[in-house]
Amino acid sequence: MDGPIRVLHVESDPQFRDLTVDSLQNATDSITVTALPHPDDAVRTLRERDVDCVVTDYEFTGTKGDEFTGTKGDEFTGTPGDELGGTTGLDLLDAVHDVDPNIPVILFTGTGSEAVASRAISAGITDYFQKTGEQKQYALLANRIENAVESRSRERERRRSRRRFEAIFDDPNLLVGLLDTDGTLVDVNQTAIEYVRVSRDDVVGEDFCDTPWWADERRDDVREWVDAAAAGEYVEYESTHPNPRGRPITAEGYFRPVTDTEGTVTSIVVSARDVSERRAHERELERQYERLDDFANFVSHDFQTPISTAQGRLELARTTGDDEHIERALDAVERIDDLRSDLAETLRSGEIVSEPTEVPIADVFADAWSAVDPPEEASFSIREPLRVTADRDGLQRVFENFVRNSIEHGSTDVDVLVGPTDEGFAYEDSGPGVAPDVRERAFHPGFSTKRDDSGTGMGLASVHQIVLAHRWKIDVGDARTLGGARFEIHTE
Repeated sequence: MDGPIRVLHVESDPQFRDLTVDSLQNATDSITVTALPHPDDAVRTLRERDVDCVVTDYEFTGTKGDEFTGTKGDEFTGTPGDELGGTTGLDLLDAVHDVDPNIPVILFTGTGSEAVASRAISAGITDYFQKTGEQKQYALLANRIENAVESRSRERERRRSRRRFEAIFDDPNLLVGLLDTDGTLVDVNQTAIEYVRVSRDDVVGEDFCDTPWWADERRDDVREWVDAAAAGEYVEYESTHPNPRGRPITAEGYFRPVTDTEGTVTSIVVSARDVSERRAHERELERQYERLDDFANFVSHDFQTPISTAQGRLELARTTGDDEHIERALDAVERIDDLRSDLAETLRSGEIVSEPTEVPIADVFADAWSAVDPPEEASFSIREPLRVTADRDGLQRVFENFVRNSIEHGSTDVDVLVGPTDEGFAYEDSGPGVAPDVRERAFHPGFSTKRDDSGTGMGLASVHQIVLAHRWKIDVGDARTLGGARFEIHTE
């Protein structure tokens, strides 16, 4: 402990009281003594100041009111005429423990008998020490005081450690178990019990690896973790645990070795935290990052059309001097800026499509056709007015990729038709179509049917991503009117 041991000595004989104070403080520098003549004063002092040990006589004689000198001049004035004879050291013991049940009390008395010693021990006295009048007894008494206080300090620390352990053990957010070094489950908290449909008695005493918290494929790992912790290793683990109440849980935990003062592992504490929600959130973030990464790649691909259009129209303007080509190039540049804004907003919000609004398909398709800038021989038609709830920019990108795909796989005079279906709308063209054996791969990134290897395989993959982001579905098949490919988008 920090600082000297604070001893309260209660002795009615003033001469022996002074002798005890001087002798104890001469015997060791680790003790300071405050001496009082009466138990009542001792109890009052205990309530007013910190005391580490009480040394008391068994019988008190004399009259309160005697002046005395305790520790360097402490003076006591009692109530004259109050007799001391009815109070004993065991009465004081009870009063001391009413104030603090953990303070050690040593009976230092000249009244020596087996009956007194037996009563003192039964009452819970810390130590019994008989006066002899010899100086060497004070060194022994000082040693008994130091041992008693040290023992009390150790006990207090054990209680603190126990409270800390119980606070951890009973944590409602942790699954905690206590194991022997051979892996036998000694105890388990209620939080862990609630994850399995068994009682504590069903699992305590069992080999931990065989308990219902572990899946069969994990039991060998648990044995290895127990052996490692028993050897003094701090083991971290993450595992999926069976959960009879519902879906399996993901837990992150530790096997902690508990050692004695000599460093020997005496037990193992296993604690784990349910991180299922956190892991699910991390997986969702990872999927979102992957979607955004794909989106960035798809948009990069979609940039190529307006860039190529702008370059081609500027070349024509320089060759022909026709300002109309410059106007078309400026339209393409404006489309590039739209795509840039769309990309920035998507990366900022994390959402591939913005808030959908009702848009006319004819207007959106016309803008897409203009952005792609197909050959003059190409043509399109819209069958029946049709409106759909969609992200307008995303829907325009869908049509741009459809048109570019039709031109790249067909001829310069390709025809395109857009019309309603019972569940949404369809796009078809007069090109070569998509062979049945490759339709399942048509929307995979990097897949292309172009024979000259010039296709990136990103166009239809971009379409598929936007369709899924709208929670729509898409099918590819044979055109019903124009003889080429037909893409049906189900919006309902």
